[in-house]
Amino acid sequence: MAGASVEPVSAPEPVVRPARWRHLWGVRRLNRQLFPEPYAFWRFVGYQLSSQGWIWVAEQGDDIVGYAVLTLSLYSEPRRMVGEIISIATVPEVRRQGVARGMLRQALSRAWERGVGQVYLQVAVDNDAAQRLYRAEGFTVERRLKGYYLNGDDAWLMVVARPKPA
Repeated sequence: MAGASVEPVSAPEPVVRPARWRHLWGVRRLNRQLFPEPYAFWRFVGYQLSSQGWIWVAEQGDDIVGYAVLTLSLYSEPRRMVGEIISIATVPEVRRQGVARGMLRQALSRAWERGVGQVYLQVAVDNDAAQRLYRAEGFTVERRLKGYYLNGDDAWLMVVARPKPA
């Protein structure tokens, strides 16, 4: 048909869900694609096996477009349970669409359900977009970590406390 316009097919909205074993290779691929210092595959296997570690993925159709990892640790002095967002990432095509925020909120919710008093993470000092997200979700900068990354770049240690019950 001459002159007929074809509507572009839009991609489905990303769906955030707990990772399954079948997702781990996609998580590793994304980690290698997005970070200059990627984790070894066995680290993701360890998080998936741990009773104190969780991975979430954001799927768009058959593609993994984001992931987040949370671990919990028991500290002895003073004795308390803390959480760490080990890694959180999305592909550029879904950034600023709430995908990372959704994964972060699921991770924080899991930490609070488990009785964690605070969750921390490290973020590159030049990653302004991530810092804005973390601040919007209640994180504050605790201190600068000099030379945190293998390339010598610094990171901010950011922390959020469990919300007080209403």
